[in-house]
Amino acid sequence: MPTLLWFLWSFGLMAIALSTRNPLYLVLLLLVACIVREAVRTPSQRGISILRFALIAIPLSAIFNAISVHFGDTVLFVVPGDLPVFSGPVTLEALAYGAINGLMLTTVLAAFSTLSLAVAPREWMRLAPRAYQSVGLTMSIAMGFAPQVMARLREVRDAQAIRGHRVRGLRDWLPLWMPLLTGSLEQSMQMSEAMVARGYGATHSQATSARAQGLLLAGLALGLLGWVMQLLVVNGWWLGTGLLVAGGVLLFAAMRLSAGNAPHTAYRQQRWQARDVVIALMLTATCTGVLIAPALGIAPSLTYTPYPALTAPSFDVWIGVALLAFLAPLLRRG
Repeated sequence: MPTLLWFLWSFGLMAIALSTRNPLYLVLLLLVACIVREAVRTPSQRGISILRFALIAIPLSAIFNAISVHFGDTVLFVVPGDLPVFSGPVTLEALAYGAINGLMLTTVLAAFSTLSLAVAPREWMRLAPRAYQSVGLTMSIAMGFAPQVMARLREVRDAQAIRGHRVRGLRDWLPLWMPLLTGSLEQSMQMSEAMVARGYGATHSQATSARAQGLLLAGLALGLLGWVMQLLVVNGWWLGTGLLVAGGVLLFAAMRLSAGNAPHTAYRQQRWQARDVVIALMLTATCTGVLIAPALGIAPSLTYTPYPALTAPSFDVWIGVALLAFLAPLLRRG
């Protein structure tokens, strides 16, 4: 599947997960993300354990929210004293809202983990604008560095275990960290020498024009103004959204103008097929419909909250069917 389509899938799923607090929809999105993640993951790719993260994030988020937000009708117990933030009633509603926040974070992590497994770091760099190729290269190197360090740590640990080394305390980690540090430094030196041999940094970067700088400043200002309008102005959602869209258009124009005649070479072009266009339209329609539905008052189940009294969340079948559109990468692989 094309890289841009993977970005649309991932950021669309994350945007919906961040916009709702209905645990039923979040669980559905999490299951969809995990199914797609297992489908694209190769045996050599390990990635982050979503289950382990959920078992840690959801209880911690629930406990922290329960002891810091003293709101809700169902009081479980009261923390005595005059401690700031923590003293006060601990409610079931605050506990439930914290657990929902942990579930939301788990869903966002599952979507981003799927994206990192499906898209190679070099493909991330190819999507960077021509004017910011160095930023894209830095990001791709940083994203590829962590998995390489983890793989090297496993190799060093296995080699030391063959020699009879056992990790029982902090001092026992020293025979592991020193080979890991020296190996990482050696790998960094080899990469820098390879980049210099290929001529990286030999060309002079072109100065950004005043027009591009003006468009960049105007885009940032419109985006900030639109965000403030959505947060603070009553009935300013539509105007704020329009300002955000206008700011995004100006930022895109500034990036295109900054590119200029920057050299760019693509050794293998990614071609879109007809089903890729269909999947992109389907994902765009799903994201747009789900995100604007609460503002139009069409889908009240998306705006679920456990406050002030905990109630069972409702589930709209049509919204659930629409969220199944994020299983589209399985159709593309088939």
